[in-house]
Amino acid sequence: MNVQVSDSASVDGLADMLRGFGYAVARTGRQRLHVGLGAEQRGAVTVLGSAELELDLYLRAWQARHPNALAERIADTSRAAGG
Repeated sequence: MNVQVSDSASVDGLADMLRGFGYAVARTGRQRLHVGLGAEQRGAVTVLGSAELELDLYLRAWQARHPNALAERIADTSRAAGG
């Protein structure tokens, strides 16, 4: 799952928060993160849609604490292009 953040200065803070919830997070651009399921999520989440919903909830919680920044899940263009 990919996340776009409007404020590049906030990306590392969001990544740290998501890692704290057990996600595997990599910064893939100035304003972009790739978020994967960590071991805890793989055991608890069995349907990709529920993983996306959970991430969306964490992003909303983060945004409530950072009202000047927008973070949203975006389409994984590499997966779509690869078939």
